[in-house]
Amino acid sequence: MAALGLFYVSKRYGDLPPHELPGEQQWRNDFLLWHAFRIVGRACLLPGHMREGYLARAEEVLLAGTELSEIEVDGVFECARRALHGASQDAISREEWEEFIQRETSEADELNARRDAIFGPEDD
Repeated sequence: MAALGLFYVSKRYGDLPPHELPGEQQWRNDFLLWHAFRIVGRACLLPGHMREGYLARAEEVLLAGTELSEIEVDGVFECARRALHGASQDAISREEWEEFIQRETSEADELNARRDAIFGPEDD
């Protein structure tokens, strides 16, 4: 990932090495897929006719942040749009939303633990 100019932007002091760290590439892939999963879940809260507007606004917000590069954001939203293609046009139920939040939180915790193991813990 470092060779492509794609790397994790850390809030902690100190520079990351210019070479790829062990496990970094797989973590980054899973991190991007998790972002797509979050976007799809939130889009599914809306009826189908409102989803594209949500996706456009969410993409602008993610691009404005410093966490992902432009090419990564493009990939995340391409993945999200493909996942939503053919999905039910009805909004998800409260039970489905609760299951989604539980899974999202669990996966975020796991990704954070892996990130800390690769890059070291962040200072808050």
